[in-house]
Amino acid sequence: MKVIQAELLVDSRCKLAEGPIYDHQRNGLYWLDIEANRIYYMDLSSERVLYIQMDRPIGSIVLTDKGNILAGMDDGVYLINELRCEPYCLMKEAAAENIRFNDGKCDPAGRFIVGTQVNPNNAELGCLFSVTGKNTYEVLSCGLGCSNGLAWTTDGKTMYHVDSLVQTPSKVFAYDYNVETGTATNRREIIDYAPLAQKGILADGMTIDCQGNLWIAEWGGYGVGCWDPRTGTKIAHVAVPAERVSCCTFGGEDNKTLFITTAAGDGQYAGGVFQAKMDVAGFTSVNYCE
Repeated sequence: MKVIQAELLVDSRCKLAEGPIYDHQRNGLYWLDIEANRIYYMDLSSERVLYIQMDRPIGSIVLTDKGNILAGMDDGVYLINELRCEPYCLMKEAAAENIRFNDGKCDPAGRFIVGTQVNPNNAELGCLFSVTGKNTYEVLSCGLGCSNGLAWTTDGKTMYHVDSLVQTPSKVFAYDYNVETGTATNRREIIDYAPLAQKGILADGMTIDCQGNLWIAEWGGYGVGCWDPRTGTKIAHVAVPAERVSCCTFGGEDNKTLFITTAAGDGQYAGGVFQAKMDVAGFTSVNYCE
């Protein structure tokens, strides 16, 4: 198995860094600290790091085509611009106190696909939503504990999705996806995560490369695993000097840099953001159609 070594990008010392997004227009990187209620931005040219302090947890963000931020927060999806943070889409299915929003990304058509985390996250009461407009959404999937990584194939016909369960092995699902209608059907498990679960490793955030392979953050596993979803086989590993690896995304001018977030825990730079130079490219992130 090929092993790639990640290096530290910034010693951000986050409690729970998550949700990295590469901004191609400005050569910048966004990420979150969920437990500190912060949105970070790093200008990769100057290496300057800024953050926005919010008053509630933020599970995920996407950029919009109008230059704003859409965020999955504690009780729904909010629109953040330079002046304010206002409710955009609140879901009755996520109104319980033990549920908050977690990972989310835009599908190839610019919908915001975002899921929830249930505390305790093995309760399987969570859902995956598709936000298509202000106060307009659909439920794509239910029976989830901790909805996490999302990715789509090049043709948009398959969606991949992680459920980071704790007391049972994490699940990595594939769905048949219709980009035109935004529907997801035929959910099936494609990777057997039981051997890693026995070592205390959870599947967390995820991205996909141009060859169709999945790069899955290994919470508790000091790295990112590369999996062929067609065979369910792990084919490469990015070693990260931090125990709790939370998410990853491709970026850089050629989309061949894998940016990796981590959480506080074992490791000298735990809670930092890392990067690894790759031989394969990923895809440019899609903005939400506001």
